[in-house]
Formats: sequence, C-alpha cells, structure tokens
Amino acid sequence: MEITRPGAMPLSNSFEPTRSDQQAELRAAAEGFEALFINTLMKTGRDTGFGDDLTGGNAVRASQDMFDMQVSQMVSSRSNLGIADALERQFAGHIAAQYRD
Repeated sequence: MEITRPGAMPLSNSFEPTRSDQQAELRAAAEGFEALFINTLMKTGRDTGFGDDLTGGNAVRASQDMFDMQVSQMVSSRSNLGIADALERQFAGHIAAQYRD
C-alpha cells in the first residue's frame, strides 16, 4: 500500500534516469574533472614559485586556493583543452550499451 498526501501524485520507487540525463551528468562530471586537473596545475605552479613573507600567510593561501578553483572552473567551461571531451567519448559507450540491452 502506498501512502500519499491528498492531491499528490504517488511516487515511483523505480526512478530510472533517461539517456539524456545520464549524458548530461557525464558531461558535468567530465568538466568537473577537467577543472580539477587545471586547479592541480595552478596549485602546483604556485607552490613551486618563490614565496615571500608578505604573501605567505594562511589567509592569503586560502584566498589563492579559492581564486584558483574559480579560475579553473571558468577555464574548463570556456576553453577547449579536450580533457572533458576525451572523458565524455571514453564513457559515452557505457551509457549507449546500457540502453542497447
């Protein structure tokens, strides 16, 4: 027996995402990975740079980390490095295979 609010539609227990939902999720995950990769590059480049006492504080490092993350997300969404595209091509076959069966 299924209990619902008066006037509410019963909820289905078997939510199955559509193929386009899965493709959108795959693209978002691929762009997220690309942003993480760019962030790692930026952070590594910043860590190997010469530091001084004026820019060596924890607050400065925290703001630089937030700035790096924001820049890496913007670069990932607006540039064409190809990492997200390659990941999407790599894993799109898994989505297609799921709908063939």
